[in-house]
Amino acid sequence: MAQETLINIGICSATFIIWVLAILSSVSMRRLGCLVTKARKLPLKHDQDLPPITIVVTSHNQEADLQRNLPMFLNQYYPNFEVIVVDIASKDGTKDLLEHMEEEHRNLRHTFTPSTSRDISRGRLAITLGMKSATNPWVLVTKAEYTPISHNWLLHMVNTLSHHRAAEIVLGYARYSNGNFVRRKIQHFNLWQQMLALPYALKNGAYRTGGDNILYNRNLFMQHQGFASSATLLAGEMDILVNRNSTRNNTAICIHPESILSHNEPSERRLWKQERIFFQETRTHFSRKYRYRMEYAYRVLIHLLNRLMLLMTITLGVYFGYNEEPLWYIASAIAFVLGLTHFIVQGACYNYTAKMVDDRKQNYILTSWYISLTPLWDISAWIRHKFTSNKQFRKKYI
Repeated sequence: MAQETLINIGICSATFIIWVLAILSSVSMRRLGCLVTKARKLPLKHDQDLPPITIVVTSHNQEADLQRNLPMFLNQYYPNFEVIVVDIASKDGTKDLLEHMEEEHRNLRHTFTPSTSRDISRGRLAITLGMKSATNPWVLVTKAEYTPISHNWLLHMVNTLSHHRAAEIVLGYARYSNGNFVRRKIQHFNLWQQMLALPYALKNGAYRTGGDNILYNRNLFMQHQGFASSATLLAGEMDILVNRNSTRNNTAICIHPESILSHNEPSERRLWKQERIFFQETRTHFSRKYRYRMEYAYRVLIHLLNRLMLLMTITLGVYFGYNEEPLWYIASAIAFVLGLTHFIVQGACYNYTAKMVDDRKQNYILTSWYISLTPLWDISAWIRHKFTSNKQFRKKYI
């Protein structure tokens, strides 16, 4: 009996310690939101000292996206910039649309990747062509399915350089617009990833990007020979580029609410699964990966472990309270209160950051449910990756 009591006390103590760690992890979700608050207070330059910028937009059979989103890129409140659209062997009306728009916008140019390209993946080739076609030292890389939510998007992204003069990489925030149930899960997963990735980049250098909203120094790209080390991989081009070349001193983040890009294409469950599987392959080519992975695994598992421990404590409390000692009911009640507290703190901190970055706020139940499912999504992608042939992740020569 004494041994069982000690075991039960040990379980209750472990539950409380894990609860404290889960609360601290929940509070850390506010870090990105707090950085947004600081970004709002930074002075904004509007003078002619701002450097000229090239915006590179990659597109593949996305005539409708370009027709909808390109005007927002072309009409930024910025003194000196150009937009280069790199058409990745499209077979729709993209070419005709771009030629027509070039007649109306002097700062718009386009180029294309040939359909017979053999030695490099088309995504990497598109960005390389954009970099080489750029006439300016700074290049902002994005995709046709994204659109700025403000005419000051470019101004805020570049303004980051005036506050971080050593920066050669600026990571921006890209969110998913509202939509169906699948889109809600993708919104959560995207925000969850960036809650860790963007603050981590400030202290340690970037592990991965914060989305397709990246301001990159053209000279840095050329010095490291672009995608020479990962030319045959099909996906993860900017993730690998940033991971390999980012340091604590040369990387800044821009998360002002007006610097955000919004992803507007409909989301499909199949494509989302495919993206997560391809990221499992991409991350095997990362450097400086173990510290980030350990921190990410801790953040993912601590909330799920906390719920399991609280549930076990409540169950044991009810069982022993009914069979032996009524005081165990108090342990169950305390565990329930701790679980409710974690539920409220987690939801409040998560939604604070979601509000700050203009992302979709979730109700507390859905937030708790998605955070609990996140490790299962990661494990599912990892298993699928293990059973997928390596040939699926590499350029197929034709």
